[in-house]
Amino acid sequence: MTIADKSPQFVDVEEAKRQLCLGTTSLYGFMKSGELRRVKIGRRTVILQSDLVAFAERRVAEASQVAA
Repeated sequence: MTIADKSPQFVDVEEAKRQLCLGTTSLYGFMKSGELRRVKIGRRTVILQSDLVAFAERRVAEASQVAA
């Protein structure tokens, strides 16, 4: 097992926008409100892939409760 196998997988803002089908303003709004955690590495803002999945799952669950 290598370090890469244990390290978290990060995506940049552009990839997060693509995966979540969100615009820049919406994505940064979720990060600012704390609903989506971000990590600064130098000047770059990145997001853990697992945090993107958890965010999407929470939003789906919330939408399901409203629809029920």
